[in-house]
Amino acid sequence: MPPLPNLFSFNSPLGACDTCRGFGRVIDMDLDLIIPDPGRSLDQGAIKPFGGAAEQRFEYRDLSQFCRSRGIAMDTPFQRLPAEQRNAIIAGTDSYYGIRGYFQWLEGRSYKMHVRVFLSRYRSYDLCPDCHGARFKPETLLYRVEGRTIAELYAFNVDQALDFFDDLNRRGWDEATQLVLEEILGRLRYLRDVGLGYLTLDRQSRTLSGGEVQRVALASALGATLVNTLYVLDEPSIGLHPRDNERLTRILQRLRNLPNTIVVVEHDPAIIR
Repeated sequence: MPPLPNLFSFNSPLGACDTCRGFGRVIDMDLDLIIPDPGRSLDQGAIKPFGGAAEQRFEYRDLSQFCRSRGIAMDTPFQRLPAEQRNAIIAGTDSYYGIRGYFQWLEGRSYKMHVRVFLSRYRSYDLCPDCHGARFKPETLLYRVEGRTIAELYAFNVDQALDFFDDLNRRGWDEATQLVLEEILGRLRYLRDVGLGYLTLDRQSRTLSGGEVQRVALASALGATLVNTLYVLDEPSIGLHPRDNERLTRILQRLRNLPNTIVVVEHDPAIIR
């Protein structure tokens, strides 16, 4: 496949892993939630969503019928059942849907709110079995820079990535490559300058603190070199060590001098001064 730009974006169908669609994780049933206490027997409700003999849900009755036909003890702790019997209950057989088949059946009815709520109790996010969290298609990972795939570069923090691309920049490249390198280095330097050198490039934005989100936006604004723009910042020093306040002030002044107007809501006396 030719190296088209979208091939290197996990937000594009062209580059995203087909299994996890670029998320790096897949939602699957969690056996630790479905069978929270394997020391219980099937009669005692070892399979939590199926219930036990006391509740007599239809899922339990189907399970009971299957166990009788296979000679599976309903009064033995689940963890003491032979592996073959446990696997048959979990994966199902030609004559019985099993735990996995039951949840697949529910997936087909997830347009109903109560089904979605029920499913959420027994599911978890697992590492994608195909891309192993890389989020890209195998074709994307065939391309390397100095032996590194794009997924490996995303795993770097800002400081590590800056060292890597700074070393590349000293090699001497054609004009087009040099232009791309300078853009990358510029963005990375801005992220370092706002005190985010410790963040990995693949860090999800929803895991960032409010101050970190603001400083990422600030770095993006510096990289875009916008002028005649009004910026409103709500406590950009949140999460910053006091020694980084002077660095943040210099960045705000640099953004102002482009020229722009900056309104800052702040409690730190050093930033206010």
